Parts: sequence; C-alpha cells; structure tokens
Amino acid sequence: MIKTFIERPVFTTMVIMILVVFGIRAYPQLGVDLYPEIDLPLVSVTVTYTGASPEEMETLVIKPIENRVSQVSGIKTMTSTARSGYAQTVIEFPLGTDAMAKASEVREKVASVRGKLPDDIDEPITQRVDLSAQSVISFTMASKNRSRGEIVRIIETVLKTRLQQVEGVAEVNYYGAQDRELKVWLDGEKLQAYGIPFQTVYNQVNYANANTPGGSVKQNGMQLTVRTLGKFKSVDDMKNVVVSNTNGRVVKLSDVARVEDAWIEDNSYARANEVPQC
Repeated sequence: MIKTFIERPVFTTMVIMILVVFGIRAYPQLGVDLYPEIDLPLVSVTVTYTGASPEEMETLVIKPIENRVSQVSGIKTMTSTARSGYAQTVIEFPLGTDAMAKASEVREKVASVRGKLPDDIDEPITQRVDLSAQSVISFTMASKNRSRGEIVRIIETVLKTRLQQVEGVAEVNYYGAQDRELKVWLDGEKLQAYGIPFQTVYNQVNYANANTPGGSVKQNGMQLTVRTLGKFKSVDDMKNVVVSNTNGRVVKLSDVARVEDAWIEDNSYARANEVPQC
C-alpha cells in the first residue's frame, strides 16, 4: 500500500484532502465537556469543630481517623489538611477501584472511631470526590441600594430555590455573603461579681436553645406527641435565659452580657464594579 501512495501522488493527495474536508466538517460537532466523566477513586472525610485550633484538629480528629481508615485495604495515598475548625482527609485508591464500595468501607471505619472523637464536633461527612459536581457557572450579585444581608435573603428565598429546580443542576452554593448571627458580649467584671463561670453561661445558653421531646398524652382516644419548644425566636428570648439561680437570686443573660442581632464577621471580601458582591 505504501508503494501505491508513492507511485500515485495525485491519488494520495486526493485521499488526504478528503480526510481534511471531513475533519473540518466534523470539528464543530465535537462534544465539549468541562469536566469529563472520570470516576476517580477518591474518598474524602470532612470534620468541622468550631473554635478548635489546627493543632487540636490534627491531634483530636485527624490522627484517630487516619489510624482507623488506614485499615482499609488498597489505599494508594492518604492526605490530610488541618485548619482552624476544619479537617479533611482524602484517601486515594488505584485506578479501577470501585469508589462506591471503598467509600462505604471508609464510612464504616469513621463511624467506628466516632466515640474517640470530641463530642461537640459536627458529624463527619464521608463522600466520594466527584469532579463533575463542581460548579461550572458563577454569577455575581451586587447592589448599591441593598445591604449584603438583603442580597443573601433574596438568594436563599428566591434565586437558590429556583435554580435548584432546573434540570441538571446538582447543587447551588453562594460565597462572599454574610450569615446572620446572635452575638453575646460578656462582661467579665459582672461575671466575677456574681461569681458565675464563663462555662456555666455557655452551657445554659446552649441548653435553653433547643426543642426537646416531652413524651405523649392521650386525649379523646387519640395519642398526641408533646414537645417543649425552646428555640430562640428573638433577641429578647435569648436575653431572658436564666444563667444562674442561687439562693433565690435569679441572674439572666442580659444582666451579665450584651446580646446583639448582627452578622458574622467577614473573613473574605469580594467586589464587582467597586460594589460589594455575593
């Protein structure tokens, strides 16, 4: 065949031109995918622990998880990251490994070590690392007349809900926006005067801000579930929490602290056309 192409240059040129024409015609119809469907055998374990330092996250969270997860067979690499209040361990398996099965194994190992982790951490999240689940479209929202808090409410109540209803949308996240937060500013001198430790105030506020089951009652042949509603609905509810009751002397949170309905302090900042954006 090579001899034929050499002896017949015109024929050879025509064949090449035909291939070029078909290639040019087919090029615009080629499919393009920002994140091709690649099943990478990666599993991540994420833990959040508000207020903990990176050293505490490493000692109290990462090391127990690594020691237990390392018992899973076939691990290629294991990488951990510790930041303030955040820890993540990524386990990589060889290509061709069933990622779903390995994720289940890792989840079981993490569940078995849960008792050795701090009680007040958020529940560990074990999931496969899916590149196709990453965001592919980003929008900025900014206003010269509305506050960032108002923009957040619009995103949560209107935009996010409608975008999630669009076919093919897996998840909608927003960044650069402030979340609402009730801030408690304790007065150290008043705490000392009343003889109330800080931990007591912390515990009483947490215990008060909860809905608890209260059993059940039977009435007119029906069994009704009873709940005690204690979640804060306003700043005044929080101010009226009793933090100490000694010898008939009732001390409320408002007596030793200032409660403020505010926004979480910004750790990042973004602008669009010199206007703060979400």
